[in-house]
Amino acid sequence: MAFGGAIVATLAVLALAGMGRRISTVKLVLAGAVVSALCTALSNFIIYMAGDAEGMQSAAFWTMGSLADAKWSMLGWPALVVGCMTVYFLSQVRALDALLLGEEMAVTLGINATRKRYIYMACMALLTGVLVSQCGIIGFVGLVIPHMSRAFVGVGHKRLLPVVVLGGAIFLVLADLLSRVLLPAGDLPIGILTALMGAPLFMKLLFGSSRNFGG
Repeated sequence: MAFGGAIVATLAVLALAGMGRRISTVKLVLAGAVVSALCTALSNFIIYMAGDAEGMQSAAFWTMGSLADAKWSMLGWPALVVGCMTVYFLSQVRALDALLLGEEMAVTLGINATRKRYIYMACMALLTGVLVSQCGIIGFVGLVIPHMSRAFVGVGHKRLLPVVVLGGAIFLVLADLLSRVLLPAGDLPIGILTALMGAPLFMKLLFGSSRNFGG
């Protein structure tokens, strides 16, 4: 069900970003923000209309993201999907590098940019659905870490992808550690902490050097 919801959201983002002219990175980001706001409003409405007070509190805590309930027995599916996606995208470095040059340049290099984009988005929907179903919504990791990594290793995906995978894992572990020690009374939802750390970093990247975005 998480994968199905992620696919619907992904198709909505692609439909919005493709309206009028060709899809661009900026349009994808803006369309994603719009769809995210709509999905958040819908999920909050469902939680608000629920009759179970304990269930409402549990669902609200889940929407903020947390690793507090993580168990070794739950790592099977996430580890499998993350491992497969890492191997797959490492095999796609040539196509990913070509897409950075623009759709027309990618076509001249023999790459079907539209087809590749849909395949990659479907893979990301599967990855997101599996991870969110396990630990809730933890935002800004996928926005901030790739762009920060570009500032250190460049835009070539052969070096960028391993750094992003490792950097994202380290960032999330540190955020989880902070969420457990900041409040003496209990754990702080990790999604709140990543948003507080990620939003300023993303703004700096957004208004800083264009090299962080592959410009």
